[in-house]
Amino acid sequence: IGRMAVVNRPYTVFANDRIPAGCSFFYFEVRLTTTQRRREDGPLIEVGLAPRPTENTQSWQPGAVLIDSTGKIVYQRSSTAPTEYQVDMAFGPRDTIGCLWSKDTSSVQFTHNGRLLPQRVAGLPSSSVPVVRVFGEESQVEANFGLANFLFDLDGAVGELNRAAADDAEAEAESDHSTLFSLTALSFEADEGSEGSG
Repeated sequence: IGRMAVVNRPYTVFANDRIPAGCSFFYFEVRLTTTQRRREDGPLIEVGLAPRPTENTQSWQPGAVLIDSTGKIVYQRSSTAPTEYQVDMAFGPRDTIGCLWSKDTSSVQFTHNGRLLPQRVAGLPSSSVPVVRVFGEESQVEANFGLANFLFDLDGAVGELNRAAADDAEAEAESDHSTLFSLTALSFEADEGSEGSG
C-alpha cells in the first residue's frame, strides 16, 4: 500500500514497472483518504493504465485509459482523438476505484467500492503502467496492489472470466489454468515532468 499527498495542484504518479510478464489478469485499487476539494470543483482523482511519458507533455500518451471520480472514462486512442464514456458513479472521500486489466482481451474495466462498472475498454497494451492523478489541496490517496484485501471480489471475477473463456473455447477445456493469475506489487514513483499535465 502506498500513500501520497497533494498540495494545491494536480499531481501524477506512475508505477515503477509495467504489468508483470505472464499475468493474465492484473488489478489494483486506489482509495481517496482525505481531500479539501469539492466535487463541484471537478475531478478528485483519476486512476488507470497509461504508457509512461517519454517527455514533458500536456496530454496522456496514446494507449492511456483512465476513469475519474465523476465517472468519466477517457481512452486516449491517439495523440489527438480521445474517446470518452460515462458511467454512473457517485464518488466521494474514502471511496475506492479499482482497475482490472485482462490479457486475453487486452481490456480494462473499472470498479467503484468493489462494484464492477459496466464499461469495458479494449485494445490496451501490457506495456502500460498503473497511474494515479490527484487533484485538490491536501488530498491523500492509498494504493493497494494486493498487500491488503481488495474491496472487489477478484477471485470470483477471475473465476467467471475463466469460465466464460472455457465456454468460448471448448477445445481447450483440458488446459492448465493454474497460472492464469499472478500479481506483483508495484511501488509508485513521482514523475515531476507530469505535474499538471492532461
